[in-house]
Amino acid sequence: MAVMPLDVLHDAEDRGMSSSVLHAPAMNLEMITTINVAPVSMALVPLRSALLPFADGKTALLADADVGAAAATVLANPEPHIGKFYDLTGLQSLTMAQYAQEFSGVLGRTIQYFNVPPQSWEANLREARLPEHLIAHLNTMGQLNRDNRYDRMNDSFQQVVGRAPISAAEFARRHAAAFTPQTRASE
Repeated sequence: MAVMPLDVLHDAEDRGMSSSVLHAPAMNLEMITTINVAPVSMALVPLRSALLPFADGKTALLADADVGAAAATVLANPEPHIGKFYDLTGLQSLTMAQYAQEFSGVLGRTIQYFNVPPQSWEANLREARLPEHLIAHLNTMGQLNRDNRYDRMNDSFQQVVGRAPISAAEFARRHAAAFTPQTRASE
């Protein structure tokens, strides 16, 4: 799920995020019932290293299961949430290097974060033949991360779900098998 920019007008160059952000208030003006949830999500991706152009920017990642828990809570009883906006954040705001340390400690092996130049990252995205709008969105997320614009935390998740979000270490612990390198049969 997309991360909601802190300032919609300032970050309007990110067409992928801002179009949904800009439409939400318009829908409310038209008296259409909306509930906006914008988490900073941590998806389950097996990794040995993270190659991202985020520099030392911090972000408070939220586990994908916690995103689902918040959405399920809202959908199970939407009435008290109508017209509200929830900017969901995780338990800690860390750099990617700090997240790698959290995962390393749980998995018992080194996970490294490599800060790659934005131009190299964009070239890899293009080589993967991603759609232009997705490349623009990911480049904007990288820039916002480098500018430390995602370094924010709040208690929205706690308010909605009634418990704290899981930590990065707990996320790694719950999914350790998915992060364990598989040996090939030929080895």
